[in-house]
Amino acid sequence: MNTKVKFFLTIPIGILLGLFLPSQAYNTLSHIFIRLAYFSLIPFLIFSIPLGIENIIDNKKFKKLIVKTIYYGILINIIGVIVSILAATIYIPQRIPILDKNIPNIYIFDKAAFLETFFPKNIFTILTNNNPNLLSIYIISIIIGISFYYAKQKGRIARELILSISNLFYNANGIVVKILNFGIIFITAAYTTNLKNFKNYQYYINSIIFFSSWTIIIILMIIPMISYQLTKNFKLAYKSILISIQNIIFAGFTMDSYAPYSVLIEDIKNERMNIKKSIITNIPIINFISKSGTIFIATISFFIILKSYSSLPISIYEISYMSILTFLFIFAFPHVPNSLIYIITMLCSTYTKGIELSYSNITPIIPILTSLALMIDFTSNIAIMYIIDLNELQET
Repeated sequence: MNTKVKFFLTIPIGILLGLFLPSQAYNTLSHIFIRLAYFSLIPFLIFSIPLGIENIIDNKKFKKLIVKTIYYGILINIIGVIVSILAATIYIPQRIPILDKNIPNIYIFDKAAFLETFFPKNIFTILTNNNPNLLSIYIISIIIGISFYYAKQKGRIARELILSISNLFYNANGIVVKILNFGIIFITAAYTTNLKNFKNYQYYINSIIFFSSWTIIIILMIIPMISYQLTKNFKLAYKSILISIQNIIFAGFTMDSYAPYSVLIEDIKNERMNIKKSIITNIPIINFISKSGTIFIATISFFIILKSYSSLPISIYEISYMSILTFLFIFAFPHVPNSLIYIITMLCSTYTKGIELSYSNITPIIPILTSLALMIDFTSNIAIMYIIDLNELQET
């Protein structure tokens, strides 16, 4: 049975389970399946990045590929800033009444503990943390990659070993994806159960409709327009999205910025997506830099928080300033999956001490906002892969 058909058959099962047989066990099972994706994806990245770094140093063509990746990632982010300014100028969702100033913020982070995650004593905690910091993984991989280049023949045996291990996890990823095809039932059930338990939803309808509408506009109109302008290929602009639609939805349900790439890599490997396999090694860089969805959702979320605390009019200057600030904050947390909450917190702290996310009434819809941000991010990243791939074909 076609992978896409399987996916869209399991989604309704998960929704029905969440609606009629709700259980907190779904959250546990959901986390297990999402972490399972990490067990193949993270080791694959650990062992493939050193080989990529060696190629960057040794291969001018590979250097050009990396430069293009960074360029398109930043370009997509700049467009995310422009869309944020445009959307906020046209209309900002109505203020949400502050129902309870003691809303617990389960997303708040301890800065000292967060900084310690940069260089953990046990590197394998990357597989168990709720919000893993990948910077330590990349630093080690970069050091190994540079060592390979300078070691030359001395490092040949180690290089071949790492190449073999990388290929092993690359192929093992297929087994994990097959399990995930079943796990999506519980991931969807957990998401549905959490939405069902959402209280006072009537106060958030305006914001949810606004964010959902703009997410659809960005995914189905703005990103394809960008792809067309950069490739002059209208068919490719929409084909990349339609082929990957199940991966985009999966990114939203998992609320995780890395797990969906496990499925994406398998699609590329099995040639369900017409992208060169060599571009897979660029996934970490693309995911580090390209965060247009996070920029858009974080910026608008901040102004909703601001409107809830102040009735003063919001100027175009403030909108532009905070949008650009969000763009800069993206580079402060590139290594942290699901950095949306960190960026919103930073925006609140930067603007004034009077606004604190821990007391904000937007906290209950953070899961929905995270889903929408990741769906836009993932769509942007897929578009970047297709753009780079087409450019490579045109140059050869």
